[in-house]
Amino acid sequence: MILRGFRYKLSPSADQEAMFRRFAGVCRLVYNLALEQRRDWWRHYERETGSKLNYVAQARQLTDLRAEFDWIRAVYVSCQQQALRDLDKAFTNFFAGRARYPSARKKGTNDTFRFPGREVEVRRLSGKWSVVRLPKIGWVKVRDTRPIRGEVKTVTITGDAGGWHVAFACEIEHDAPDNFRPAVGIDRGIAATLALSTGERLSVPPLWTGSRRRRDGRSASSPAANEGRAAMPGSGSVSPGSKPVPGASGAISTIAPHSTFRVGSASLCWKTCASRT
Repeated sequence: MILRGFRYKLSPSADQEAMFRRFAGVCRLVYNLALEQRRDWWRHYERETGSKLNYVAQARQLTDLRAEFDWIRAVYVSCQQQALRDLDKAFTNFFAGRARYPSARKKGTNDTFRFPGREVEVRRLSGKWSVVRLPKIGWVKVRDTRPIRGEVKTVTITGDAGGWHVAFACEIEHDAPDNFRPAVGIDRGIAATLALSTGERLSVPPLWTGSRRRRDGRSASSPAANEGRAAMPGSGSVSPGSKPVPGASGAISTIAPHSTFRVGSASLCWKTCASRT
């Protein structure tokens, strides 16, 4: 079994984008309220009820919260339950020493909500476009770039600076072939790139040697590199193919026929660089 994600660009309408922001805001609020309850009120809850404050208890209280506020009930319940599951998993990782203490979600940073895969439907429209049906939101256009493989477990909607995206977390059946060869240890070194436990040594040449040699050879031997070089006044050297040109003060200077810089502009550039240093 392989777990793999498929991410696509969404093209929602103005009303659907407003629904995305509403779903993300309510799910973020539910997550932060549940975090505050676990952080500050867990002792009071255990003293009053005699039970632990966990996902089951908070999901039960979420039902009462949805019955009291219409704007919370307008958001799909599975998305809010997924937010509570995220918090429960965050605390599990914290107590196991695998992560830090959970922090509150912020607007503009955590604009996301998730659906169970069995509640989402995908339909193909053409070679480049598909539509995905999200509960209480409707059919949303998706820029189809590759087919989805496996069984969809969860569907996550995320908003960022690049717009809104949908990610499908899938389980793909995969039977790995058995390896009948013996195991080999690998050690990375300096004299030899790889040293195997069998005694064999492998050396890989540096990748930049050839490209650097080609770049240096091209810059040294290329006629285009020397063609635009003009001799400085008073140096006495004349570039090949150049001819004398009278300057502004009547002095004779040399400049190449195909040069893009004149003597006056070149001296001004040098003065500018000198003033900066």
